Order: sequence, then structure tokens, then C-alpha cells
Amino acid sequence: MTASERMPSFDPPAPAALVALGADVRTVMPAQPLWRIHFTAGRYPQAWNGVRTWGPLASARWDAHPLPEGEHPEHGAAYLAFDVVTCLAEVFQATRFVDVHTGSPYITLCEFSRPLKLVDVSGDWLLKAGARSSIAFGKKSRTRAWARAIRQAWPDVDGVLSRSAVAGAHECVTLWSTADAADAGSVADAGSVASAGSVAGVADAGSAADAAGSRAVATFSGAPLSSNPLSSPAIAPNIKAAAESITFSSNCI
Repeated sequence: MTASERMPSFDPPAPAALVALGADVRTVMPAQPLWRIHFTAGRYPQAWNGVRTWGPLASARWDAHPLPEGEHPEHGAAYLAFDVVTCLAEVFQATRFVDVHTGSPYITLCEFSRPLKLVDVSGDWLLKAGARSSIAFGKKSRTRAWARAIRQAWPDVDGVLSRSAVAGAHECVTLWSTADAADAGSVADAGSVASAGSVAGVADAGSAADAAGSRAVATFSGAPLSSNPLSSPAIAPNIKAAAESITFSSNCI
């Protein structure tokens, strides 16, 4: 084997090669709630149980939408986390400023109607697949290429579990709207995800209104555990404290 053949690759192998390798899979059980921040106004509004079907976006790390960017009804994506701090870090990473007004963002705590099967890219699976594990934190065009390859290899998986590229000690979930595929590679369970802490005091104030430009998916449970405008005075102290814990500023009042 030559030195060049031993060099890790930035590009994913063919889907068939991934199926032959097998996936490291984590399972999020229905009893494990996840947080998400979703915008109910602006260019890509989403309901609390919606996925964004327009993509892939240059700003989105694990979008599995096929190229070119556009409307792909069968390829939605939603980004979630196990705690509020990670949601804030991911959504507002570009400015480090938590804007609770623009786009009418909501903070929602979700449950799911069934276990979520997620390809785990938080460990050494990318290395086993011939890449560097560090690509998970690198160029988003590369991680999107891996997302597309993973989805082509296993169309029945629900998404990926990754480390936050901003808050590296925290894990994130990218949920995809799954497609039926008779010839999909089988994915075995490799353990469940433990519960993580969340910001206290985020009270239920009703769910966000249905939004155009997204598609509701049955993977979500019938109603959110809580769903509040990020600007709600009831949660402002907790959102401000969460932002300050990662040295983000905010316009919480």
C-alpha cells in the first residue's frame, strides 16, 4: 500500500462501501425529549414538528438534501439538541448574539412517536470509514457530502448524531424525513442516548403556528412538551443566562 493510499480522505466512499462497513448507530428513545429553535417567520419558517425541505443550505452542516439547492419534499432536515445551551450555540454561532425577535424564533421541547435511529458521527466511525474524524468540525460542504452518502446508504435512518461544532462537549441531532427504500442497508442498534440537562423554567405557552415552507413529519409526537417564543418574558431570564454561559450576548429583556 502506498502512502497516498493510506492517507485519510475528505470525501465519503460510495454508499455500497458504507453499507459493507456498517454504521455506528445510536438510538434516541421516545422518552428522551429534545430541544429545537425554529423560526416561524422569514425565509424558512417551520412549525414545531416541521422539517425544512429547501436545501442544502450553505450554513447547514448535516443537510442531506440532494444538489442543487432547491425544494426537495422528500429530504427535510431539522436540527435539535439535548439542552437549550447547545441550541443557542448552534443557531446563533455566526454572530454570537441571541436575537430573540428576528424571524420570530420559538424554543420547543419535543418528544417522538418512536425510537430514532441515528448514525453516530461523534466518535471514530468517520475514521473507520476512511476519513478524519475532524471533518465533522470542518467545511460544511464536506459534512453535507457525508450526509448525502449516509442517507443513500441507509435511507431508513432518521438522521445523524454529532458533536456540536460550536460547543464540542455537547451532542446534536440532525433529523431527516425518512424515505421508504426496499433495498436499504440494515442498521443495527448500538446503544441508547442518555438524558441530558436543560434550562429550567421554560414553561409551556402553546405550540408555534403551522408555517409554510416546511413539512410536518409523523416522527414527532402529537404535541410539544413546551413551545414558547424565544422573546417570551416568562423564559427571558433563563435564555439570557444560557446565552451568557457561553459568552453570547442577547436582546432578552
